[in-house]
Amino acid sequence: VDIHKVKDNFLSCKELPLPIIGTIEFEFFTAQVRLPKSNMSPIIIFSSGIIHFAHIITNLLAKVIPIEIREQTQVWIDMDIEKILTNVHENKWFEQRFVDLCMCILLTRNPRLCSLDQPKDNRIFRMLSNRLSDAFMTFIVAHECAHYYLGHLNMCEQADIVKVNQIEYEKIKLNWEQEYDADYLGALLTLPVLFERKYEPIQIISGIYISLLSINIIECLQIIPEDRISFTHPSGKKRLIELKNKLEKILKTDLTVLDIYDQLFSILWDKFINTFQNIEKQVLESERQRLISYEKIKELIYQ
Repeated sequence: VDIHKVKDNFLSCKELPLPIIGTIEFEFFTAQVRLPKSNMSPIIIFSSGIIHFAHIITNLLAKVIPIEIREQTQVWIDMDIEKILTNVHENKWFEQRFVDLCMCILLTRNPRLCSLDQPKDNRIFRMLSNRLSDAFMTFIVAHECAHYYLGHLNMCEQADIVKVNQIEYEKIKLNWEQEYDADYLGALLTLPVLFERKYEPIQIISGIYISLLSINIIECLQIIPEDRISFTHPSGKKRLIELKNKLEKILKTDLTVLDIYDQLFSILWDKFINTFQNIEKQVLESERQRLISYEKIKELIYQ
């Protein structure tokens, strides 16, 4: 479904040409609207690492959340925190899988080196994983389109010029309010796009929420100083709070159910920290740390 088709429900503006969506490697989790120094339309550039990360994290969550198929095609999810926590505590796979992903990002900055194994019941779990991943990625693209629709590209301060394949692009500086606005409009664009695919509202909101939680996790793993985070974007946590408050007002719905994801990721994060502390000494003592540490860590994680 074309995002342009639904944006007029939220914006009163003239029709704009849809930006070209391209994939160019900068960092593993980067998405930006860039202005070509030519007559071309603005281009949404994102790292393919985002796609891999989205599939890994939603694949993980699909095995934590109790789900069932209704009427053959409808995926129903049970957001019961007690059932979810029971799944986490009774199956070590969740802890190992999350720790593996975090270690991979921490040491290699490349989530594609983290294997993507599938649950046993591929159909039911993959249906939920794909829907969460679709919402995750649709929101990333819609957020960047929102910058374009809201005119942020016309009011942004130019930071510098970058060149990709002989084409020069303006690298822009954004501000916090613009990011909050793009998150909000991006969510409003994502909802009707996925409604047309018969996705349940909680699945769409969950995918959006997971994308911002993921940004928060990556910020922690990259140990980015607070002043650097605030240079262009608020922290993932601040964006989560801001977006949830706005969505609750417009949807007239209490979204405290999303707090379950906060609890879940907090538990998994604590498990990662504990595992990291237990194996840190062995990793640091490795003479070839940069070459063998990740593989060594995987052995230790799955012992």
